[in-house]
Amino acid sequence: MRLALAAVCLIGCGSHRGDRCTDYMTITNGAFVRIGPKLKWTLEVVAIPPELTFNRAAVPDGVVEYLWAIDLDPDQDGHRDWQVAVSHFKGAAGAEVTTGDLLSETQEELLAVEGAVSTVTGSVDVTLVNSTFTLLLDESAGPDLPGVINPAQSSWTTLERFGATTDDQCEDRFAP
Repeated sequence: MRLALAAVCLIGCGSHRGDRCTDYMTITNGAFVRIGPKLKWTLEVVAIPPELTFNRAAVPDGVVEYLWAIDLDPDQDGHRDWQVAVSHFKGAAGAEVTTGDLLSETQEELLAVEGAVSTVTGSVDVTLVNSTFTLLLDESAGPDLPGVINPAQSSWTTLERFGATTDDQCEDRFAP
C-alpha cells in the first residue's frame, strides 16, 4: 500500500518545485556511470543537515515523508519503468525520531513502476557522504536494466512532505 501511495504522489499530487525546498531536497547535480555490470548514480543536494527529524507530527500517516530517487526509463518511451530510491514513509505507529544518520531511518530499494503502482523488487547499495548520495545496483536486478547505458535514461528527483495536504510538499527534479 505504501508503495502505491508514493507512486501516486510523485505522478499526480500538487507540488511545489524548488522555491519551497530545503537545502537537503534541492538537487545541485546528478551523474550516471556504468562500471561493468554495475549501475552507479550520484545525487547531490545543497547540504544535508547535521540532524533530520522523521515521523513529524504534521505529516499524515502512510505517506512518503522523504524521497531521494532516480527514475529510470530503459526503453526511453517517456514513462518511468524503475525507481532507485532512498525513502521514508511515515507509519501509523512511528514515533518522531531525530538522527544524524539519515540512512538509519530510510529504505534503500529498487522499485518496478507500472503506471501509478510501484512494487519493491530489491535493495540498492547506498552511501551518503557530505551532501552526495551514491546509489549502486547490479544490472541483473531487473530484466531491462542492462539497457540502461546513458544518463538520458535517468532523471533525479527529491520529494519532502512536511504537512497535511499535497500542497505541503516540495519536489525537485534534475535531468542531465
